[in-house]
Amino acid sequence: MSHVHVEQLSAVFDEYAEVREAVTQRLRDRSHAGYRNLQRAERNLETTYIVRLFVEFEGILRLVLLTHDPRRRVSREAYNRINRAARLFSIPDHIRDDVHAAREYRNSVVHPGGVRIASLSIRQARSVLNRFLKPLP
Repeated sequence: MSHVHVEQLSAVFDEYAEVREAVTQRLRDRSHAGYRNLQRAERNLETTYIVRLFVEFEGILRLVLLTHDPRRRVSREAYNRINRAARLFSIPDHIRDDVHAAREYRNSVVHPGGVRIASLSIRQARSVLNRFLKPLP
């Protein structure tokens, strides 16, 4: 796996961990005016950073696909980017399917009101995305 790809996803995860710690510490002091906002932020933090992981992942896919064949248009749809990269770099179906399942979870939180999807932790999301990125240049 390209070390650069891992670092991009790790940077998002590390940022999440730092923010999680800062929010947790701040919540210990219940006297400040923004306490309720921080509670809401804490509840949404992991989901927010899962979305950020996908932003990085999709950007990596776009760059890899553009680099692989600069004359070919890269789809705006994550579904198509994932499938194209899986075909080009011989990524096993089960790994591609895991990424699609994680993408569906991301979509369910970004576009609420649709089909309920099983929850996904940020660690699970990072693991799934890194497995997909492993064979990419």
